[in-house]
Amino acid sequence: MSVDAKVSTVESPESIVAANKIINAVSRGDIITIHASCSVLYEGRAESTIAEGDRVVMIKPDGTVLVHGDEGYQPINWQASGSDVKAEIDGDGNLLIIGVDSEYLEVNCYAVYTVTLFDNTDKAELHVRGTEAEMHERILDDPQLVESGFHDLEHEKKFPFGRVDVFGYDSDGVPVIVEVKRRSANRDHVHQLYTYLKEYKERYSEDVRGVLVAPDCTDFIAEVLNAYDLGFVPLDPLDS
Repeated sequence: MSVDAKVSTVESPESIVAANKIINAVSRGDIITIHASCSVLYEGRAESTIAEGDRVVMIKPDGTVLVHGDEGYQPINWQASGSDVKAEIDGDGNLLIIGVDSEYLEVNCYAVYTVTLFDNTDKAELHVRGTEAEMHERILDDPQLVESGFHDLEHEKKFPFGRVDVFGYDSDGVPVIVEVKRRSANRDHVHQLYTYLKEYKERYSEDVRGVLVAPDCTDFIAEVLNAYDLGFVPLDPLDS
């Protein structure tokens, strides 16, 4: 299929033309992108308004509506999937894009620069490598990745204080709590592991060790781990 058959763009459409294009595209299940000068009204669990400014509005076939500004990857406002999307003309002749479910989102477009319609087909599934779950499996399959003699592993063992990623025993029979992170170790990771050890010691025994597994850590985090008497093992989530 040609590009022209998949994508069409209308530049500087009148509001009524833009509304008709959007209504038809919603019914077809197109992805719709509108570049416009607009304000945004939201009413739901909270209420918010955003004054007029140049923004990008995206409407997806599942009813998702996203309003993007010029910074960051997060939309400045949105309606989640499942909303009923409408395009109307207000009393001043402006295009209104409305998304309604249990909440209400209204985008008032004072000037519409472009409306782009994308007849997309995307049935591919997302395949992610390097997840924490894969790191867990690698440790369970090869406990020596943590340390020599690590044995009797239990995956996601439940304790009153939380679920431990990997629990086992070292070569001397001392319990070991292993916390696995797919990103560089930070203070929150250290605090989480330290809290697990503190709770374990209070409830069961002082004889326990903690090991943080992550791709890497800074010298500062290494010092913090050492101060709390915690171990660290580097493990690249993308290594097979």
